[in-house]
Amino acid sequence: GMILHNCVPTHKTQYYEFTSRLNNRAYCIKIALPLTPPPEEGYRVFYVLDGNAYFLSAMEALRLNTLDNSVIVVGIGYPETLNFSEAIISKEVFPENIDPLFKSTAAISVSRLYDLTLPIDAQMAANFVFDLLPSPQPEQFGGLDQFLEVIETEIKPEIQNKFPINTKDQTLFG
Repeated sequence: GMILHNCVPTHKTQYYEFTSRLNNRAYCIKIALPLTPPPEEGYRVFYVLDGNAYFLSAMEALRLNTLDNSVIVVGIGYPETLNFSEAIISKEVFPENIDPLFKSTAAISVSRLYDLTLPIDAQMAANFVFDLLPSPQPEQFGGLDQFLEVIETEIKPEIQNKFPINTKDQTLFG
């Protein structure tokens, strides 16, 4: 028969939501802490963009492939709440018949579209193909510089205040 071993948890997770003072946009931060005490120089940090999609995968991959377990994984994404979805969707021009079950995914998609792109002109917006936005507008793009500043000036300092961090060993993935 099958032999069952006790599974040992490899991390503790924490979850925070905040609205940036810089761009007034809502974010969700997921944090996986190692169970090992921090090394003398502090934990390494692995920041993951698209935290809604990749946080758990990144966490598992690092735990499985890293002999040194002293890495904090920080997923940067968006709240998966009804309030967030409704707030985003009310501002966007979505197809009228959007499936309620799809609202959260839609809200996250348009949020990341803004945060992960450079500014574009009306011509480029008109040529942009994105099922969710039948007629994309230039103001729905172009938040990248501010988003990077949110990471540098709001998220990273918060992580460094909460945990012993090796500021010389941090990675941004995504």
